Amino acid sequence: MKISVKTPFLHAGENISRTLTAQVGTELAEGKEVHLAFISPSGKSFLSPTLTSADGNYSYLLPACVLDRYGHLIAQIILYGENGYCLKSDAYFFEVHPGIDETSAETGEGDFVTLPGLDKRLKKTEERLAGLVPITDAELAGILV
Repeated sequence: MKISVKTPFLHAGENISRTLTAQVGTELAEGKEVHLAFISPSGKSFLSPTLTSADGNYSYLLPACVLDRYGHLIAQIILYGENGYCLKSDAYFFEVHPGIDETSAETGEGDFVTLPGLDKRLKKTEERLAGLVPITDAELAGILV
């Protein structure tokens, strides 16, 4: 059993853009569920859903939760079978390189870059809040009493 990554670099904050491939012998995997287990660079543990095979290769797109920081990502193949059967591969270590948090980066004009679709939601929220009047300290004191 072996795990490999198709791209040379993983970066913190990436989401479903990098694929890990687990190679498991077809005889070994027959009748068993194949999963990938992870320990993210921040120390959180995750288990993939059951993976499906393409000629003994099991591909998994890495979600952002396993690339939550830079540091070491640990991955392991786990096979589950009947009667509590569990077989684990060696642990594989991948370096997750720093990435810029583009969700809070400023553009040259002083505007902030946001995730796709978030701009629309922020504008709607700003429009709804524009008609509101801030509460005064006296009004707040009356509410809290």
